[in-house]
Order: sequence, then structure tokens, then C-alpha cells
Amino acid sequence: MEKLLTIKEVSELLQVNERTIHRLIQTEKIPATKVGNQWRFHPSLLEAWFLNGGEKAVHGHRDMESPWSQEDEYQIFSEPRTLLDLKAKDAGEVLQAMVDVLADTGHLLLKSAFLDALLERQAFSTTGLGRGVALPHAWHPISDLFRVPLVVSARLHTPVDFQAIDNQPVDLVFLLCSPRNNMHLKLLSTMSALARDNQLMNHLRQAQTKAEFISPLKDRVSPLVAA
Repeated sequence: MEKLLTIKEVSELLQVNERTIHRLIQTEKIPATKVGNQWRFHPSLLEAWFLNGGEKAVHGHRDMESPWSQEDEYQIFSEPRTLLDLKAKDAGEVLQAMVDVLADTGHLLLKSAFLDALLERQAFSTTGLGRGVALPHAWHPISDLFRVPLVVSARLHTPVDFQAIDNQPVDLVFLLCSPRNNMHLKLLSTMSALARDNQLMNHLRQAQTKAEFISPLKDRVSPLVAA
């Protein structure tokens, strides 16, 4: 079971004072549970609430846009979720940078929980497919908070060790983010097949812009996953 959060922890997480949290509780605008005489918050419920409009209640602006509305939520690849020539010392730093991108683009609130799930999955079995490509993902309840399949793409400045099956370092990483259902399996299967396309992977290694990098991926992945 996930550790329940206190009012102080939630205020720090949402970057507001504790009085604001108390007002949200009193007006029933935030999911909270009373344990004894103390209010507690379930991390997964809090994140789902925030990503589905809860930030409007936090800031008190009815017309404030949700982070989800700033980008087409049905777009699997996007330039804001693309990192070119990322500098990282190891797989952990790569995953940290990619999780940060998810948070910065409004798709993730509890970064540490998702990062821990990714690292746990990586430790259980490598996500390095070989040929310099890795497809990290997490088969974990927190993944169910992604309403649609998303991919964070990274081309590394210097290849790093992902304990790939061919023992070769990795320079192309695609973080798969999707609910634990058939969509996740289709996305994983499609990306695994594309990772074996040497011509496509070489194109990605030579792309000069983010648009040039994601264009062939959008053309080949989105129709297959949506089918």
C-alpha cells in the first residue's frame, strides 16, 4: 500500500500553504480521508485528481487551463517530450531526465513513484533490446494514471550501459507510458519491431531537429497503436 500523505506533505507537493489545503478539504474539492482526527491523502488518487483538473482548485482560477490541454493528449510522440543529445552518466540519470520531462509537460505529478517503478522494472529484467535501443516501461499501478499512451524519446550524447541483451551500450531510449492494458502491449510490440529497423534507427541518430526525429515515428507508430 502506498504511504498516505499528510497536509504538510501535500502543501509542499502542490507548492501552496497549508491553509489552502484546509480550504480545499472543507469545500470537498480535494480527495482526502480522515484517519482518526488527521486528514490523509492517497498519492494515486491525488495525482489522478490533479491531472484531471484539480490544479484549477489549487490556484482558484476557474478558467485556468489544465496541463493536459496544452498538448494533443492523443499524440504519442511530441517535440516537448523529445530530448536530443541528452548527456547522462548512466541509465538512472537517463530515466530521471525523461521522468522530469513527463512532469514538466504536465503528465506526471509524483515523479519519485514512477521513477522507482521504472528502476525496479529495469533491475528485474533489462529493457535494452540491443542494437543501441532501450524501451524502459513500468508494469505498475501508477502507469494506470496515464489516460493515453505516451512516449518520451531521448537520443543520448554518449551511449550508456542499459545491460542490453547484446551487451552493447544504448544511445536511443524510448520511455513507454501507458495504462496496463492492450494498448500498452500494442505500443511495446510496435516499438520493439521498429527498434529492429536499422534504417529507421540510423535516421533517428542523424536527425537534426526534434521534428525530423519524431516525424517517421509518428507516421509508423500512431496508426498501428490506434488500430
